[in-house]
Amino acid sequence: MSGSALKGLALCYSMCQRRWDFDPPLMHRSVEPTSEPARVTKMSPENTLVDFAQLEHNWADAIVRHDEAALERILHPDYQLIISAAPERPVSRVTWLQMAVQGYDIHKYQLSALRARRLGDVAVVSCLFWQHATVNGVDRSGTFFIVDIWSKSGDEWRATARFSSHPEPPSASSRVVTSPTIR
Repeated sequence: MSGSALKGLALCYSMCQRRWDFDPPLMHRSVEPTSEPARVTKMSPENTLVDFAQLEHNWADAIVRHDEAALERILHPDYQLIISAAPERPVSRVTWLQMAVQGYDIHKYQLSALRARRLGDVAVVSCLFWQHATVNGVDRSGTFFIVDIWSKSGDEWRATARFSSHPEPPSASSRVVTSPTIR
């Protein structure tokens, strides 16, 4: 294995460890971002996790700020939101954008357990997303298991789809599935 590949694995391991420990500088952002989000265009294999963590934070920060221009840049023209309570009724980009700008109030949020898998010009990013929020005055606080599909459009990565559900609670069967030992 090459030196850069080993360095990338070490960085990924380090980042995964910090994420499980809920490292505040990387995993928790203030709800009062002070500057325009950083644009992430060029990614190297060893920084993929860090780069997609930045994109996820940029997206959440844009929702917090009700920043329509930033959300327009982040969302792919074919974006859809699919929530587990109604998977047969995807939320269109137009509907979600209007909701995010006018009625989605995130007071606090935290990303954790972030994982990213890049497959050429497409990437799959999963995380636990905790929020204290309301949508059109209705409480939407809690922890969600999010899976985002990102696609490269020109030099920019854009969110194509978000799948949102509540996380599975730990159980005997989930421990068996995630156990490093095969029986």
